[in-house]
This record gives sequence, C-alpha cells and structure tokens, in this order.
Amino acid sequence: MRISIFHTMLKNCELVIKFTKEYPNTPLSCQVKTRSLPLRLVEIIKKGADKKLQELAEEGKYQVLRIYDYYNELLEHNNLIPAWKEVQKAKKLLDPEKDSMKLFQKAGKVKYIIQEEDLRLALLVGIPPDYPLVPLEVTILKNNKEGTGTNINPRLLEIFSSHIQDLVRRYHLGYDGLESDLNEGKIGAEATKKVEAPLMTYEEMQYDIDFLRKQKDMKEEIGDYKKRKKYRRMIRKEAEKELEKLELEEKRIQELQANNKQARPC
Repeated sequence: MRISIFHTMLKNCELVIKFTKEYPNTPLSCQVKTRSLPLRLVEIIKKGADKKLQELAEEGKYQVLRIYDYYNELLEHNNLIPAWKEVQKAKKLLDPEKDSMKLFQKAGKVKYIIQEEDLRLALLVGIPPDYPLVPLEVTILKNNKEGTGTNINPRLLEIFSSHIQDLVRRYHLGYDGLESDLNEGKIGAEATKKVEAPLMTYEEMQYDIDFLRKQKDMKEEIGDYKKRKKYRRMIRKEAEKELEKLELEEKRIQELQANNKQARPC
C-alpha cells in the first residue's frame, strides 16, 4: 500500500506500507520515501512513528489510519521544515555559553538571542509556508522588562535593521546552489548570482548615524517650508550616494565573476 502526503513543495512524502501475517497484533512495516525532506529529519520522524506502531500493535489496534494521521499532522503543523537544515546549521554557529535559540514549530518562527559582552541582539525569524519561494521575515525584538530583548543604541538599531532587510532581499534573489535541492543553497526561485554581505567601515557607519540624526531632527520641524525643501534635498543627495554605492558593488561583482571565469581550468 502507498499513501502520498502533500502539503507544500518541501513538505511532502510517500508512505510505503506492508502488512504482517499477525497484523494488527504486530506492527506493520512503514517506509518513508521523499525527495524534499532532509534525511536526518526523516530518521527522527520515523523513530517516533515506529514507537507509535509498536504501542498500537501491543493493544491490537489497526494502524494504517493512525500512522497516516501521525505523519500528516507532523508535516502540517511543523512549519520549520522548509528551513530545517538551515536552522540546524545556525544552531552550530551560536556560542552555547552566551547565545540561545528557541524554536516555535507551529508558528514557523525561530528566536535568536546573540550576546557580545554587554550588547544583546534579539531576532525573531519567521519562515513562510512557501519558503524559499517567499523571503524570510526578520524582526529585531526591542528590549523589555525581563531584559531579553535588544539593548543596542536605537540609532544603530535602525541601521542594523535596514541592513538585515537588505540582506534578506538580496539573498532571496538568490546565490548559486543546487537546483535539485532548494535547501542546499538555492534560496530564491530566480537565483542567478552570488551576493556577499556588505562590509562597512567605521567612517561609513558614522556617516549613516549622522544622516539618521539629521533626518530625525528635520522631521520634528518639517512644518517649515524651507526646512521641508532642505529635507527633500538631503534625501535626494542620500539616494544619489546610495545609487553610486550600488553601481560600484554591481561593478565589483561583475569583475569577480569575470575573474572567476578566467581562472577556471579548461
């Protein structure tokens, strides 16, 4: 007997069921076939399924419908499955003495708390059901009474938040990976090129801080016409500078790609 379970592109499997002569007093054989679920995850799920089958057999209960419900509910309610491999890799990058990670399987969210001396960054990463076709949702959690949120300077936090959203957008557009397995690196449906996280010098970061400070001050006094005009001029200049940065970054990537092609052995 074969039973197919399909929820999304990355949450599907096929159950291959074989009956024993003493069924239902002995557990049936249930193998899982899938091209989308990570092997290690399948092993963990199957271990729980085999235990459930043994319990049902000891009670002499029929097992087909119950084992189908077990797999179906697990695939339906565990919304971390699309990014399961990435979550496991991220866990290894954390410092167990300072950092922490909390999983919310049904909500499809992962909470990270990363500490460096007195500074603390708390992130909530939401994994959409159609990930990786849909980008991640990353939120920086503000500080709270329990002291478990982010305690970084608000002005710096605005910069970090902007950079995080930009990275999510760029990685969603894609970097090189295996088309046969979306969880092996090809993040976006239209992955075409490799992008790297931009590195900022202290001077660039200081420039962003000064800009945000001026922007905040001018927003508070935006009622004045001359100040509105000055504000628009400042925004336009900032946009022109950002465009120059993007053009330089694009040129740098093209040069790297050209050098990589030339360096490849024949």
